[in-house]
Parts: sequence; structure tokens; C-alpha cells
Amino acid sequence: MLLAPFTLTETATRTRRMARTETRLVPLWLQIWAIGGILASVLFPSLRGGDMTGMSLPFWLVAAPLINIAWLVRSRGLLQLRSLLKRRSHTRRSRRIR
Repeated sequence: MLLAPFTLTETATRTRRMARTETRLVPLWLQIWAIGGILASVLFPSLRGGDMTGMSLPFWLVAAPLINIAWLVRSRGLLQLRSLLKRRSHTRRSRRIR
């Protein structure tokens, strides 16, 4: 049962756009986790894994935050790739015409 009308107000669409752009950014805590994990792995060789820890600790210090960052920015990367391919195809077409 719907009680609200289907019309969207300007503030609702503006809020939706702002929320969409904020979710595309990588959170600060995730950036700190990735940088801290990389620095810890570089500065303390015992954290790089060994017989006792295996590769679990390096995964959680370095790989996990980088995977999360890649997942969060995937749509932005796809958009950039599409625009690059579109520009390349446009320049190729203009060369053929000449």
C-alpha cells in the first residue's frame, strides 16, 4: 500500500546525487588502513609472513584494504576506461576521414 506520491522534489534528487558522490569516495579509515599496512610491512619484516603466520597477516595488512579500495572505485575506473576508449575511437575515425 503506497501512501507517498511518486513525484520527486528537488531536495530529494539533490540529496540522492550528493549521497551517490560521497559513496564513490574511498573512506579515510580505509586509506589509513592501507597506508599503515604497507608501512608496517616495509618497516617490520617479521610482519611479512613466515613459518608461524603464513600469509594471513600480510593479507589483512595490505591486500584486504587494497581489494576494498579497488571494489569501491570500480565504477569510476570503468567510466574513465570508457571515456578513454571513446576518445581513441573518435581520433581513429577522424584520421580515416582525412
